[in-house]
Amino acid sequence: MKVDYIHRAFVVRRGSSNSVDRDAEFKAAVFERRLVIYIDEWDNKRTMEARVYGATPGGHVLIGFQIDADRGIVPAQLWKVVDDLDRVVITKDVYETIERTVPSQYAGHLVRFDAVSSDTALDLTKHAADGY
Repeated sequence: MKVDYIHRAFVVRRGSSNSVDRDAEFKAAVFERRLVIYIDEWDNKRTMEARVYGATPGGHVLIGFQIDADRGIVPAQLWKVVDDLDRVVITKDVYETIERTVPSQYAGHLVRFDAVSSDTALDLTKHAADGY
């Protein structure tokens, strides 16, 4: 990780891990049930269970279940789709096996599933938003 001293902010650079193949890292993180940390646009660190990695028409995304919102804030149960994978740090920590189902409004965006954790189901029904 590089520190930008002018703005006193942490900047996560592409390839911030020691690997050249981030695609393989994300697949392994999902298959191995690893925790990841997503640093959002306000520099909050969101800890998530890596559940699904795949492709959308716009590129690769990681779908995770957020378990910590940083600064001691416990979030409501919450799914996140992360498309800025340069802001994701894969930890060595593993989450315990908990069966979860990715809701259709998230799973439905993917055109290809490259990795799905063994304790994760996908709701692939067509998502219908309220009022439409």
